[in-house]
Amino acid sequence: MDSLSITLSSDVAGDAATWEFIFQNPTTLNAGNLGTISLTISSAFDFDGTPVCALYPDNGGAHAPAPTCTLTGGVLSFTTGTATLNTGTDQRFTVATSGTGIINPEAGDYVIIFSISEAGTPTRQETIIVTTTPAAIPGLAIQPLTRDQNRYTMYKFTFTAPDDISAGNWQSDANNVQSFIVVEFPTQTGGGVDLFDEDLGKTTVADGDTIPCYGGDALERYDGGSLLSCQLNKAAAASPTDFVQLVIYDFAAITSGSNVILYIPNIKNSDSLTDTADITLKIRKKANHLTKIIFTETVTVAVATVNMVVKNPKNDDGASGIPTNLAPAFAPASINEVSKTEILLTPGPSRGLAAGATSAMLLKFPSLPTTDPMHYVFSSETYCTVSAANTP
Repeated sequence: MDSLSITLSSDVAGDAATWEFIFQNPTTLNAGNLGTISLTISSAFDFDGTPVCALYPDNGGAHAPAPTCTLTGGVLSFTTGTATLNTGTDQRFTVATSGTGIINPEAGDYVIIFSISEAGTPTRQETIIVTTTPAAIPGLAIQPLTRDQNRYTMYKFTFTAPDDISAGNWQSDANNVQSFIVVEFPTQTGGGVDLFDEDLGKTTVADGDTIPCYGGDALERYDGGSLLSCQLNKAAAASPTDFVQLVIYDFAAITSGSNVILYIPNIKNSDSLTDTADITLKIRKKANHLTKIIFTETVTVAVATVNMVVKNPKNDDGASGIPTNLAPAFAPASINEVSKTEILLTPGPSRGLAAGATSAMLLKFPSLPTTDPMHYVFSSETYCTVSAANTP
């Protein structure tokens, strides 16, 4: 076959598509040749309705009558009928359905075998690779709890599970699916402006080591609790094409449509006061030693702001930098007792907190046990109240 191409009206996983083929044949096909075109299609594609084909000889108008498509055992075929397909000229035909179209499978590469026969004898055959791309992640929102330039903060990710997501813990059987949530932070813009550090500010963490991250709502550890495993893959350098990658795993299976919350603490904010950062979240799966990305979404995070963090001057005003202020006291202080604490903050000049969802107050507590700190220290009923002018 001199040339062959296929175009899908949409290549996104889960979308319904129409297929268009353009080809040239080295010999002329006409009614006397009894030409048949066949497509051997991967079973991963699903036809919504019966197949509907149209033939455009010499890439002109649609031939009438339209060829009748038949789909049997994964092979779609139709005859060229009374149409004449001249040699050396582009020929076009399309495949649609009586419904919404041909439903794309999950992201990946799929094989279609295109063949032509004359009077029942195969004369041409070629293999085409059709690539489908990852589907979007509904409702993805990324919120840094503070946006202070080069300051450490917690990042909160929320989204709706676009499909059933297999568990993220290690599988002893290679046939079983293990899922991962992957977050990518850019180190530079396309114009070379610095954004996130190559290690997200985690200078003491080795490349490939894990850091703590936590799940909420439908995102839970596979054996209970909220503490997940998060592997830090540092960027090789600061450049527009180098990203810091966090790979989250060890979570339980997630049901389609569930609300997912992911918390990643101690991320050093972007360096730029002028450029936004595009952070990408991906869901990928691994089975039979093959890994593929099945969902992806990118969210633009607002530019960093001039540092708004207010430091208590008494934190290090004593001898040798020892603080003279007392740490906030919890009352009562007994283990496993419900308690409370009060913190008085006096903002510095031009460092107030604006009303609304764009402002946040981040309280950082000392290092906690690595077993499951969010459950050992804070219950699900923890809440905060904020008042002004030292009033209730």
